[in-house]
Amino acid sequence: MWIINHNNKIVCFWGIFVLFMNSSFAQIKVGVDLNGEHKISGEGVSETEEVETGFSFGVENFWEVDSMISFGLGTEYQIGRSQVDFDGDFRFESIYGVIKLNINSKKSKGTPTYILGRFGYNFFYGDSDYTGGIFGFDLGNGFCFGVGGGLSFNEKVNIEAIYSINNGVAEIENLDFDIKYSRIIISVGFSLF
Repeated sequence: MWIINHNNKIVCFWGIFVLFMNSSFAQIKVGVDLNGEHKISGEGVSETEEVETGFSFGVENFWEVDSMISFGLGTEYQIGRSQVDFDGDFRFESIYGVIKLNINSKKSKGTPTYILGRFGYNFFYGDSDYTGGIFGFDLGNGFCFGVGGGLSFNEKVNIEAIYSINNGVAEIENLDFDIKYSRIIISVGFSLF
């Protein structure tokens, strides 16, 4: 069971803020998270587990510097996902900045394409099965980043592929272990205005 807490409110507020700051370039994104890997490392231990396919929702807003460069802010919410050989669901909620570099502009022939990079902070959550129940471990937040590219079909719809990494910490019996969740996100963005 997921509990709404202070961090959920921060991410929700951030999403609403980003959406309406500059509504002409605001997008809602729906993504499928593929080829996920959950890695835990520290104290001489390193284990990597395959993660089942997951889904993400987000909001991004951009400001064009010129026809080649745009800067933006975004937030992403992941629906809980589990490892193939491990009980329990985990997820991250992220807030981030993003830079988008247009490879060809809207004025040139062909479909406008771009590359992007994003960097931010994420909140790390796990259900009671993931954290070990009442005698379980605590989760800590970390940084996230991603690189990828996309195609703009028109002013309202685009599709992106991003390699993304979320980082967190698990404190187990006063020992800290780094958690790294990597995945490929295939998402579709829809402009609202």
